[in-house]
Amino acid sequence: MAVSITRAQAIRRYPELSSLAKIKDAGWDFHVLVDDVGEPSCLVGYRSRRQFIDAIYVYDSTETTAIRMVVDRPGAAGGILWQSSGVLEDTLSELLALPAPGDRHAPVLTRRMGTLLGFV
Repeated sequence: MAVSITRAQAIRRYPELSSLAKIKDAGWDFHVLVDDVGEPSCLVGYRSRRQFIDAIYVYDSTETTAIRMVVDRPGAAGGILWQSSGVLEDTLSELLALPAPGDRHAPVLTRRMGTLLGFV
């Protein structure tokens, strides 16, 4: 049986979620990934800007991965532009501190998408 709680209840129980609530209010979308038996395994937050996607994968408060990627487009292969892992507050802060796509200080070198989280 699924149990629903309010945002305020969730933040009281897990204060580290407050930063995710703030980015949700700023237009980020979230999805819960489930394992083979239907149990939640990861919370994914993401936002898209043109062909760029910023995302954070939250497994628990101490195990997260944040990435910026660019999608494939005619004449250019997509890939991962930036990636960081660690505790939620740190990886989210690093992700939000990235210069906007197109800024002269924004990351531009890509790695193959298959290198994310061990996929090949």
